[in-house]
Parts: sequence; structure tokens; C-alpha cells
Amino acid sequence: MLAEAKPLFLHSSFEKLKASTFSKFYIYSCSLCCTQEVIDQYCQKAVIAYCETGLQYSLVVPLLHNQYYFKIKSFPMLGLFKRTNSIQSEILSDLQSAKKSIKVAVSWLTDTSLIQELIKKRRQGLDVKILVSANELNVIRFELFREIQHLGGFVQKWGNEETSEGGFMHFKFYIIDDSFAKSGSYNWSINATSNAEALDKVDVFKKIKEFQAYFSESVDFFAAISNPERKRDELELIRKEKHQDVLTPEILQAYRNTQKAFQQHEEKIRLENERIDRVRQDLARQQEQLKTVQERMAREEAERREKEKNAQYAPKKDVKEVVLPPTSYANG
Repeated sequence: MLAEAKPLFLHSSFEKLKASTFSKFYIYSCSLCCTQEVIDQYCQKAVIAYCETGLQYSLVVPLLHNQYYFKIKSFPMLGLFKRTNSIQSEILSDLQSAKKSIKVAVSWLTDTSLIQELIKKRRQGLDVKILVSANELNVIRFELFREIQHLGGFVQKWGNEETSEGGFMHFKFYIIDDSFAKSGSYNWSINATSNAEALDKVDVFKKIKEFQAYFSESVDFFAAISNPERKRDELELIRKEKHQDVLTPEILQAYRNTQKAFQQHEEKIRLENERIDRVRQDLARQQEQLKTVQERMAREEAERREKEKNAQYAPKKDVKEVVLPPTSYANG
């Protein structure tokens, strides 16, 4: 849905355009990116603007000459002029303020800065309990999770591994000293630092109750993970194969879906080949049975003809003449 917004910020490259005089922009996407070539191409009527809607910087160009109406131009995400949020800093500050305990429930926990702070707090003697989803992407930080566990902290997981299966853990909240809690859309991952995310204070007692309920049903993070090193290396290969700086849940899910579809296709072909082989085997067996019956019938026919031939040319046996006794007419 297109939304109106006013330019609040002008990149220095476009100061001469006096973007503040433009009153309306059509903003279509929250992703931006442009290369220097793109900037040069649209330099006469292009503006990099940060809009009141809270979207990232967007490259917009006029639909008509000398008009104040613009349309977004989409380009590959290259990171230029990329906006970052301050939520990671806020979370770090809250973790650093903790004196007694930290409880974390997030779907994905891959931000090493945040994990290192949790390790630091556990070393200081704080009660650290972490609940993550069972999604395989969390395995890339297994060494840090293992360190927390070795220090006496808890790293647990809950729910199904895939987001599409239902029963997936989508929590994104934390509790500090059981005194305050914050929740929102922010996953503790590097990728989340560049998204439009939310984090707000919520009812701490409700979150404590929620955390305790799911934590009691959780299992150890390493349950059913026999070789985390191999899994991590596999994920790293996927990242490189997809040419990504960061492997996100969406990219990984898309890769797994493609992989699953390919495997299903291969399985379908395998089953079809097996069916064809069974049909061929049944046909060969029927042909063998038919051949056996034909051979048996041929033998029987040959034997019958041989018997007829033998019977035709065999010498006839002498037939003894039956002599009847003379008829008596004495009493006639």
C-alpha cells in the first residue's frame, strides 16, 4: 500500500536539490539501496529521504517533470545509506543493569555482543536462563551456549524446529531482576539491527509467569543435536552458497523449502521407478509363466500325437472267435 510521507532528512549528496520543498512522496518499500551509478543517473531529480513513517532511507524519483509526486525505485540491498535501529544498545544497557537475574526468551539468538554480555553476567554470579526456538539457525552459536551452560547458566529450547509446522516459539522478550520486562518484534540477531523493530516495557508479572510455563516444558538446547560442529559448518556452507553476509531465518527457510521440494521430487521419481520396475518384473514373471504353460501344452500335444501314431501303426492282436453252444429244439 502506498503511503504519503514528508522528507525529514536529506543526504548531503542531494542538498542542492532542496528536498524540503517537496511536499509529498509515494513510499513503496522499506528497503533501500542504491549504488553511485544509480545516484548519478537520477541526480537531477532524486532524493534520499528518511520518512516519518519510520521506514529506512529510500531513493525516490519524480513521476512527472517539475511535479512534487515521486515513486520509489527498488534496487538490490547493498547497505549504502542503511539505517540502523538503537534497540541492540538498549538491550545491552538493560543487561548491564541487571544485579540478580536475567531471563531471555527469543526465537533466534545469534548476536554475539548480546550473548557475550550474558556470559559476562553469568560469570558475575547472576542467574541466567535462556529460552530459544528449536530452529537450526541457533546452532551457529552453540559454542557460546555451551560456555553459558558450563558456567552454570541455562540454555533451553522449546517447540518445533520449523516455523511452518506450528508450535514454533516466537517469543521476543526478556526480564531483568524480575523487576521489569520488555517485549517486541526484535530478535537477538545482527540482522535485526537494520530492521524496523519495536521494543517496549510490558507487564513483568505476566512475562514471568509466561516464561516459567514454557521454560518448564523446554529441553536442553543440545538435545537431539548429535554433532553441532557439523551442523554449524553446514549452515556456513549454505550462507556462502547463497552469497549472504548473514544467514537469516527467511533465507534458510527458503533454502530448506527448495531442498525439501527437490528431495520430494527425487523421492517421487524413485517411487515411480520402483513402480515401473515392479510392473516390469510382474510382466516378466507372467511371460515366464506363459512360456512354462505353452511348453507344457506343447509337450502334452506331442505326447498325444505320439500315442495316436503308435496306436495307428501298432500290429492288431488276434481276436478269438466266440463259439456259441448249439440251440436245442427238443422242447420246442
